[in-house]
Amino acid sequence: RIKYILAKTGDTPDALAKELDMFTWELLKYNDLTNDSILRQGQVIYIQPKRNKAEFGKNTHTVKEDETLYSISQYYGIKLNKLKKKNNLNSDSINIGSVLNLRIHKFEKK
Repeated sequence: RIKYILAKTGDTPDALAKELDMFTWELLKYNDLTNDSILRQGQVIYIQPKRNKAEFGKNTHTVKEDETLYSISQYYGIKLNKLKKKNNLNSDSINIGSVLNLRIHKFEKK
């Protein structure tokens, strides 16, 4: 299991990194964030690197209303770029009802 915390109101990547005795760049990288990212209360913030694929048994995800690739990557603890690559996506746009692969590349045989 990847260690994480939940952001509180007013938290910033810099402040959290200092509080957690981490470099800011680590926190940003682990969470696919940028220097100007604004954290929301309750947002999952990983303090260890995310995985390349979801844990065993979590093979696919059906996109629901208000979900984004970022929120899905944070939910499953998967690197955003790996999630996009597994699903042959070039942009961050996804459609409700789309089924995303979380473990196997879209064109790999099972």
